[in-house]
Amino acid sequence: MARLRQQHAQNYVSSSNVHTEFESIVRYLNSAERGNKTFGELFAKLFNTEGEVNLPVEFRLNTLTGIEARVGAGYSGEEGWTSVATLADVRGASGSNVGTIEGALFFNRQDIVSTADQTAFPYPLDVNMSSKALVFLNGILVKESFITLDYTNGNVVLATAAALDDLVTIYSIRSQSVTNYRRLDFDVTSIRSQVPFSHTSDEEVVVYKNGILQRIGGSFDYNKDDTLDVITFTTDLVTGDVVNVLTVENSTVKNVQGIMLEDEYTTADGFINFSKVTVEDDAISQSKVVGLVSALATMGTVIVSETTPLNPLSGWLWVDISQAIPNLRFYQGTEWINTKEDVDLPSITIGDVNKYLAVNETADGYVYRQLDFTTVVPKTYMGAANGVASLDSAGKVPVAEIPILYSAHSISREVSSTVNNQDYFLMKLWRQKIRIDGLSAKLSSGTCQVQITIDGVGVGDTHSISSGGQDLVIDPIIEIDGVVSSKRIGINVTSTSGANDLQVAIAVASSVI
Repeated sequence: MARLRQQHAQNYVSSSNVHTEFESIVRYLNSAERGNKTFGELFAKLFNTEGEVNLPVEFRLNTLTGIEARVGAGYSGEEGWTSVATLADVRGASGSNVGTIEGALFFNRQDIVSTADQTAFPYPLDVNMSSKALVFLNGILVKESFITLDYTNGNVVLATAAALDDLVTIYSIRSQSVTNYRRLDFDVTSIRSQVPFSHTSDEEVVVYKNGILQRIGGSFDYNKDDTLDVITFTTDLVTGDVVNVLTVENSTVKNVQGIMLEDEYTTADGFINFSKVTVEDDAISQSKVVGLVSALATMGTVIVSETTPLNPLSGWLWVDISQAIPNLRFYQGTEWINTKEDVDLPSITIGDVNKYLAVNETADGYVYRQLDFTTVVPKTYMGAANGVASLDSAGKVPVAEIPILYSAHSISREVSSTVNNQDYFLMKLWRQKIRIDGLSAKLSSGTCQVQITIDGVGVGDTHSISSGGQDLVIDPIIEIDGVVSSKRIGINVTSTSGANDLQVAIAVASSVI
């Protein structure tokens, strides 16, 4: 409802009417003044010079009282703040409280060397902690039923006395550190491989057999099965065995109220270990990782595939693995460009092994061809048996590889009158090689035996000669080398009988050196 009212609407014929209306306006404007500020001064605090709203409103979080606000300018310090909402109204529901976070499960180890027949061993026991004790006698775990905790006198009492110099080791167990801590001492009464023990997949256990710590897994000492709630030993248990099972860890995720300061949950800097935080896949956006967005923006895209990538962008790289040797290509906006210098070479297959690259018949491309050795001589054939001759530095065939050439002629001797049993000289051989492959001999009368000699020593067969004459082929051929030292060639005549007028000729082939 309007507070400014016209007293004489459309009736200002007298000065009294006008005066009344002006008084009404003044009273209205006076009623709008606050804090000794005129109506215009108040509006100036709400609007700027362009007439836009410019409210002087501030908000803050007071850690003691909650959300506070103040309206208007000219305040300083703590002036003008008004509570809007308490901390309880904005904090939300409290977290789950699982109690005090404890320290290590095993603590306060004591090693005591016993006296003769000692049963009570001094040990600090905290009644308020509901301590449990783990006792080892000479390294062997003692059954829990054989132990009594004397909180009044601060002793751990054994049911059976220890002998002189036995070593008794005692640990305290902070059982509240493991959710649902349990211990089982199982007496075996028959042959078996399994011991029942109810546990979950989140619980870790330690197992002792006859007080000896066992190893878990595979072919070691035992395995645990949380679906069947059993401990299975790899070697059967027998009557009289004792199995001890203790839960030592429960990895179930816990909600802990307040600041977590245990190093099980936080780092040395007070940050929560990431392994303790459950983060779903793709739950963290790229923009929430420092520098990730800018790093991805400057990185290239590399696609490894056998087929052409779909919807590529300029600058993408594609590693084409459709061939035996991967090929790198890049997209320049319209097509994929091959980065290989041998872009025009044909593709390589396993059948191209040991082939060479050649220009094709039309000189517009390349092909792979098999090497053709049919018109070449292998290097190993040069200077080898049944091969070819090589050439020396002067381009000539080495002397050692030149075959021996022979010229044929005859060497003859005629003995007149009586022919005696003796050696007869034919020739002296020097700086030559010869082959003797034939002998011709004849007597005018009588008979004798003839054998070729070299330096007075007979070689080859002995031949019978008569007046009828003999033209003989000598096999095997007699080779004589007189290049290094001279040789004396002759014949030896034996078994003469009326032999007269001997004519002898040997067929000789001389080598050309």
